[in-house]
Amino acid sequence: MELEAIAFAVGIFLVRVLGNTITTIRLILITRGNKLYSTILAFFESLIFVVVLGAVVNNLNSIVNLIAYCGGFAVGGYFGQWLEDKWTRGYIMVMVVTRQREKGEAIAKAIRAAGFGATEVSGRGGEGEVSIVESIIERHDLTKCNEIIQSIDADSFVSIQNLRATQRGYVPVTQPSLTRMFN
Repeated sequence: MELEAIAFAVGIFLVRVLGNTITTIRLILITRGNKLYSTILAFFESLIFVVVLGAVVNNLNSIVNLIAYCGGFAVGGYFGQWLEDKWTRGYIMVMVVTRQREKGEAIAKAIRAAGFGATEVSGRGGEGEVSIVESIIERHDLTKCNEIIQSIDADSFVSIQNLRATQRGYVPVTQPSLTRMFN
């Protein structure tokens, strides 16, 4: 295979990675209600799609170009999600339901000691009284929060919800975001 053909396939791959990275970030912005930036990204997404697809369609005999196109699509989706995790600040609500009030209190106390807010609520589940702890944290802090919960009550029910926005309350910012415009 000629060097020019390999370079062309690599170009298709890289541009397709960029295009699908843009697609992934645009879809995330749409779910967060950010119309302006998602619209701007849609323009570039469609431009890249048309240019790259045209290059592949013009030479359908090249399996290498087709593989580069498909591989770029897959890697671009993964890379877009990775960028979103690293660069943007997103909030989640962690809800913990435990059958023992003492464990609920201990979970709330440990979550607060780690620098997060926690709200305790008493409730009634299908099997009787339960303790409910809710905490709103940044997405990248989920592993730390979950470790706290599991260390106190590994049998607790944990539910995680993505939040579109928060207002007031205790939501500490634990690391600066490079792309605050996305939130």
